[in-house]
Amino acid sequence: MFFGSLTHARRNGTGIGLIDFSGRPDIAPVYWSRTERACGRAQHGMLIEEEATILGTSVEDLFIAAAHFPLDMLRDGAKVARAYRRWRAVEGG
Repeated sequence: MFFGSLTHARRNGTGIGLIDFSGRPDIAPVYWSRTERACGRAQHGMLIEEEATILGTSVEDLFIAAAHFPLDMLRDGAKVARAYRRWRAVEGG
């Protein structure tokens, strides 16, 4: 599931309206609506973390759906890439 559709489904599941939700991380409702409809770009970094808290969902799930690295992994990108390559070699993938 892509970022916009995932956050839309989770937001609706919690009963949080678009106006209320977009006001919490202080994002314009129009911008957030476009993001949910996949017309805009996924949020970055701290906003994704805040959205996960509001929605009560996994930070990792939102970062994966947004095709972004979590902030702590981004700082250690080279280590993450090497660890992933080692894991893939062991898994045979």
